[in-house]
Amino acid sequence: MNNIDISLVNINNTDKDFIHYCQEKMDCFLVIKGFVTIGVNNEEYILKENDIIVTNNGDRYYLVGNESNIVIKMTIDIDYLSEIYSEIRSYTFLCNPKDEKISSGNKYVNLKSSISKILYINLEKKKGYKFELFSQFFDFIKYLLINFGIKNRQINEIIKADKDFSNIKKYISCNYNKTITLTDLAKKNYISPQYFSKLFKSKIGIGFHKYITNIRIDNSIQDLLFTDETIVNVALKNGFPSSKSFSTNFKDRYKLTPTEYRLKNQDKIKYSEFEVKEFNPSSTDTIMELKRYIKKYELFKTEMNPKNDLDMIKINLDLDSKEYLDVPTPIINILNIDFLENDITIQQLKYVKDKFNVKYVYFSAFDDIKIENVLGHSPLKLYGIYKYLDPLYIQKLYPFFKIDFSNVYFKVLKGLFTLKEYYEYLEQSLNSIVKIFPLYYISDFKFEITNDSFVNQKDYIDFYNNCYRIIKKSLGEVSIGIKTFYNRFEPSKKEIIELLEKICK
Repeated sequence: MNNIDISLVNINNTDKDFIHYCQEKMDCFLVIKGFVTIGVNNEEYILKENDIIVTNNGDRYYLVGNESNIVIKMTIDIDYLSEIYSEIRSYTFLCNPKDEKISSGNKYVNLKSSISKILYINLEKKKGYKFELFSQFFDFIKYLLINFGIKNRQINEIIKADKDFSNIKKYISCNYNKTITLTDLAKKNYISPQYFSKLFKSKIGIGFHKYITNIRIDNSIQDLLFTDETIVNVALKNGFPSSKSFSTNFKDRYKLTPTEYRLKNQDKIKYSEFEVKEFNPSSTDTIMELKRYIKKYELFKTEMNPKNDLDMIKINLDLDSKEYLDVPTPIINILNIDFLENDITIQQLKYVKDKFNVKYVYFSAFDDIKIENVLGHSPLKLYGIYKYLDPLYIQKLYPFFKIDFSNVYFKVLKGLFTLKEYYEYLEQSLNSIVKIFPLYYISDFKFEITNDSFVNQKDYIDFYNNCYRIIKKSLGEVSIGIKTFYNRFEPSKKEIIELLEKICK
């Protein structure tokens, strides 16, 4: 498959000085057996079985492991993705074991299942496999983008000054190899050089000269390690006025001259490929190991989530569920509120709304947003609610919120916040909605309070009552109810549901 390289490998290396550079590419590693240590930029991760990590374009990393590990490695060409989705370079992907520990839902499970299927399809090579391969790969990229992609911009770029600085940073990134002066940029933005200098440092965090120097040094690394160009040519190619200026600034940052840095790292990069040994793709043991891994994840996904999360747009809710609300049909299920931040999803919503005359969009919310980002008097609070719901409001679509107690419960157990803090967060978020959107729009909102993992049912009853009270207090007469799955009930669970039914009446 052109521009996508996927294989099953063994990482056998003990030297952290072997440096890999993600030059116009992304690397994905999924450990299916054993352990691997990976250091990405200034972070080190120990990947055990079932752990996955994605390195981004421009990252530097090392790999350490022994002969007993088996790892799926997929390398994706950024230029290739850019041809399909031009904005891909504006995203960074946050996917690593540390993030997985604090994440809710099945987003990591689905990603692991998807990448292992890509490898399996590629190894089997059945008739017409390329069509299936492309389909699975684009599902993987879409899922990665929506669930793990973070736009490379500051949240407060919604105000004009920061939008201008976004353009300035983009201008510097595209023209770092040319002569760029602070005075010229100040004139372009119709402000004095003194004020521009102060404003730049307050917004970016470092001074203008240091910022552009760092950009030039970052780009020079590629030429030092992957070409044989002279130091003079590397300096001039990357915007430095002379090799002396380049060497001085480079040494200030790395404590080595460009020549010393090249000698120390270039050979290690040239020969580092030998630390990653590819398994024989026709090996029966290899295929069987991969089948075992995929089967395990399919079982886990079926148990945890009867619907496939890779299906971004669905009409109607689960057929085997009983609704305690006046549920409209058809209804669009986009799974999670975060999807409303994605342009692709918004375009799909418009298409489905027009085609099927849909009014409601169903998604999980208020159970997987970091509390510390919303509590108190954060200026991001109103913007956070606005950016999610405004696309619905513009298209005359209404939110059907799902609040899953089990997601909240697990985060409370981890000590991420208390229930008291959660209720405060929920109330403040709902009050923010009232400040932004008209009451005639809010009055048609629907809420469903679930316990999808059936954890601590008695606490769930208290949770339902408290959320019911908060929602009614903040938003007035909106619809609130529960959803249950009868085919999963044990006798004890039925008793709890009967009690909940009485509460909901």
